[in-house]
Amino acid sequence: MRVVVVGLGYVGSVCSACLASRGHHVVGVDTSDWKVGHIRDGKSPIVEAGLADLIAESKAAGRLTATTRIAEAMPGADVVLVCVGTPSAPDGGLDLAHVKRATAEVGAAIAGSGRFTTVTMRSTMLPGSVEGELQPVLERAAGGRAGEAFGLAYNPEFLREGSAVADFFGAGYTVIGAGDEKSAAALRAMYEGVGGEMLVTAIRTAEMLKYVNNAYHALKVSFANEVGRWAKREGIDSHQVMALFCRDTKLNLGPSYLKPGFAFGGSCLPKDLRAMNQRARRHDLVLPVIASILESNDRHVDEAVHLIERLKKKSVGVLGLSFKAETDDLRDVLAGASRCALAEKLQHPHPLAQVGANAKHQRRVFACEPLEHLEWRARVGPGLGVADRDLAAIGEAGFGGGGGLPVDDRDFVAELVEVIRGGNAEQAGAEDDCTQGGTLCKGCRSPCPCYLRDSDAARAAALLLRCVTPGITAR
Repeated sequence: MRVVVVGLGYVGSVCSACLASRGHHVVGVDTSDWKVGHIRDGKSPIVEAGLADLIAESKAAGRLTATTRIAEAMPGADVVLVCVGTPSAPDGGLDLAHVKRATAEVGAAIAGSGRFTTVTMRSTMLPGSVEGELQPVLERAAGGRAGEAFGLAYNPEFLREGSAVADFFGAGYTVIGAGDEKSAAALRAMYEGVGGEMLVTAIRTAEMLKYVNNAYHALKVSFANEVGRWAKREGIDSHQVMALFCRDTKLNLGPSYLKPGFAFGGSCLPKDLRAMNQRARRHDLVLPVIASILESNDRHVDEAVHLIERLKKKSVGVLGLSFKAETDDLRDVLAGASRCALAEKLQHPHPLAQVGANAKHQRRVFACEPLEHLEWRARVGPGLGVADRDLAAIGEAGFGGGGGLPVDDRDFVAELVEVIRGGNAEQAGAEDDCTQGGTLCKGCRSPCPCYLRDSDAARAAALLLRCVTPGITAR
């Protein structure tokens, strides 16, 4: 393939050399004569392990060259990788001016070429930047629409300085945010044999993924450093603590707790965080990340309240009282256990019917504090008090056991995880029949709980419940 790489900074230089080493014909473009000259001479414009050898080999093989003019590089291009910098604006946002200028030049070169070229953004940019700000620039310059006159995609890079070449070839996955199938196919062909698993998604999702990755990496560093400062005051070896922490690849270093859902509760997490914060104050320690966790959790409950209130229903039934499924634990209610806190905050403007998650066990819940302060009506038995509500907020997946819920065809179903996720019943939808007589979800392709398939509203709830798992559901 003929690949044009616009921008020969850190990302552009590495991508150019690595792709050329895989047999692609690569033309690098940069406004810097110095960088272009280095590439033409077979030298690396940056210091990076293994890069100089790749550039020298590819230059000698005639697969890598460079120019200062985009128009000169574009004839015959199958893919364009835009790796131009996106510096911070004065207000902290992104300055896309350089990217827009480069994009306009690429679009002008595409105009009238008669060749379908996939324009791919690799620069880090906020969700909506490609389709909202750069696509219009390209379409004006190219005189055609994305997906028809040219392809449009976003391909986030996950290269670390010092190991960028190894990261390029040994990445866990390569993410392609594609606006059309032809663009996705072009990038699949370009990356064939490198970059681990190839995942195709929406452009906005790929844009956001880069920020989520970087934010999480920064969070891990900050969290570990706060643990280190606390451990030092306690006279404990923080490296030993974190080494043991990292041995748990099921809960600590795995996918557990990392799916957006409802707030955490229970008897352990809130209590232990309060104790950690109190101990830090005794040591005169400021641990901003750890100290902010409970406040973040409270805000999550408030957001669920606001989202439910926007539905403008006068009466609400909350299914699920304990802090997670298959438990009757209601401890820490006064401190804001998630679903109890939600119901308590909703109770004043809304008549509530609360159905406990332990309903199928037909026994009392386990709580340290009395529940008399809560004004809602707690009932035992699946579905009691729900069918006559305008809105049912379902606390956890699989509620109701096999007994079914007494619902009708009114559009009254919401789900505490899904309102935070941003989806809705109509978006989830049913695709086709499952083997048990229910429906399959478009998102997870799992059969819906068939005991809920007797009404449209119940089916929508079932689909939402199967698609999403609460973010923190264990101690």
